[in-house]
Amino acid sequence: MLSFCILINLGYQVYLRLSDPYQTEIVYDYTLNDSVQTEGLVFKDETIIQRPEGEGVVKYLYQNGDKIAKGANVAMLYQNEADVAATAQIEQLTAQIEQLEEAQSEGVKQEANISVVNQQLTNTYVEFIQQLEQGGGSDYASYRNDLTFMLNKRQIVTQKVTDFNGQIQTLNQQKSELESSITSQPQAVNASQAGYFEDKLDGYEEQLTHAYSDTVTANELKQLLEQYKEPDPSAEQQTNIIGKVMTKPDLRYVALVPTAKLDQVKQGQTCTLRFEDVDAAIEAEIYRIDKNPQQHESLVVFSITQITGNLISIRQNKAEVIFNSHTGLKIPKTALHTSEDGTPGVYIKHGANLNFKKVEILYENEEYILCAHHSTEQEYLQLYDTIIVQGKDLYDGKPIR
Repeated sequence: MLSFCILINLGYQVYLRLSDPYQTEIVYDYTLNDSVQTEGLVFKDETIIQRPEGEGVVKYLYQNGDKIAKGANVAMLYQNEADVAATAQIEQLTAQIEQLEEAQSEGVKQEANISVVNQQLTNTYVEFIQQLEQGGGSDYASYRNDLTFMLNKRQIVTQKVTDFNGQIQTLNQQKSELESSITSQPQAVNASQAGYFEDKLDGYEEQLTHAYSDTVTANELKQLLEQYKEPDPSAEQQTNIIGKVMTKPDLRYVALVPTAKLDQVKQGQTCTLRFEDVDAAIEAEIYRIDKNPQQHESLVVFSITQITGNLISIRQNKAEVIFNSHTGLKIPKTALHTSEDGTPGVYIKHGANLNFKKVEILYENEEYILCAHHSTEQEYLQLYDTIIVQGKDLYDGKPIR
């Protein structure tokens, strides 16, 4: 009997749905991107950093994308791997000693407000957990060190320990032993110019320059893209090279863009790039447009000053270019109607009647329309209204069942 009642109820719901003369939809906020998928190459001015003569193991002092000064010590050349490992341990011990000394300093001892220390510890812990959930990253070690320092600081303030002299002495002994194990003094490698550091070469440093980005054509770029599919293996095998420095404040992404997408695009316009191999969206400026109406694709040069480690390491990459973003109330085109006086609007369900609501159109494509918010003007469409997407004989005030 129960199953029969369920079937009756289900059948009734299906009947109501099929017999409803109106197809409806709830209105939500939405962002539409005026975007296009591209493929291109990065052009940049770079200076190569030569490796000093002699055998040895390189220890880099900067990460890719780090900004360096002219003459900066970018790497050290050690005699062997054991010396590199010992140096890394010495750096860790030095950081631990400095933390312990700071935690037991007079300034910390006088900071007796445990509630403040607890709040600092909580904030540091939350930031540390967030960093772990995001997969670590370049700030992982920094957050870990901050957390260790706050824990040590709390022990001093709560007087669980009076000092860390014993630990500091032990760490200094370990540090001295490691220092004595290093076979010879490392050789410093300096950068001849200021800029952004990168530790790898790809063989295109002298070809894909800023000057060439001013003149390269779409056909030339297509040939370069085909050529880059087979990178020069000898570039990474150059043992006499330490790395390179990007010497200009911007790099240029030169890409092929569908010509039809460039009708409303102008030189100097800002846009957003989402690269395949870069985590975050990158802001760029359109530096050059070489539009060819006779071709399906044209060449566009994007100038980027937001330099990151991931970005500086790429040469060829696909990207989504977002020329403009539009946010508003999203409605299907089938929901749009015009009143007798020519005002655009939609019909919404309001109680037992249909009401006509005006809309201000911000943007539209083949399927959807984005409408402006008029939250204080009730004659306009509102967020979460139920609109009529399909229906016949619609008019303002029409009674509905």
